[in-house]
Amino acid sequence: MSRTVKLLNQKEIIFANHSIIVKFRNKIIESEFKNPGSNLFISLVLLSANEQNLSRAITLHKYYKEIPHIKETIIVGNKFHNKKTLIKYDNIKFIINPKPESPIITSVKYALSCISNFSHYALICPVNKKIVNQEKLFEFIQTATEKELGFSVPIVNQKRFHPIMIKRSEFIKIRKIRKEQGLKYFSKILFKEVQL
Repeated sequence: MSRTVKLLNQKEIIFANHSIIVKFRNKIIESEFKNPGSNLFISLVLLSANEQNLSRAITLHKYYKEIPHIKETIIVGNKFHNKKTLIKYDNIKFIINPKPESPIITSVKYALSCISNFSHYALICPVNKKIVNQEKLFEFIQTATEKELGFSVPIVNQKRFHPIMIKRSEFIKIRKIRKEQGLKYFSKILFKEVQL
């Protein structure tokens, strides 16, 4: 099944199942269509609102961007951060938490409002916490996605690490958490531990 659109300059654009075809003056150009939502798309959320600068967030972005499933980074900062330091990096969204002194769940909620519609999961990481290395994060992602875990946390040597991982279908539960409850309380109830 296809749909054809004829433009005023006589170009024809044909939208086929797996490609877009442009016809103009005896030339035909075909481009394969790739649905960005068909591959695993993960958003990395770096919580930096309580930090003096963005250096730790930038370090983590550079460290984790090698993982192919991470397609975007969202940094939650504060109004005093120098946003110009982010210009040279691809796929970073910056959002300000106007109340950086509020519980961490507030920053998480701001970040979730900025996540791409193509994203399947969010990896959430306060920048000042213990993190897993790239290899272990890749293993964590594979396990959490294969088991389709809604909420998951990596465990290394019997200790919880960051980032935590939340499936898109569970974002609504995060949005409903009252700040008095906090993410830590919520994580003890719902998060599945993934041994690495």
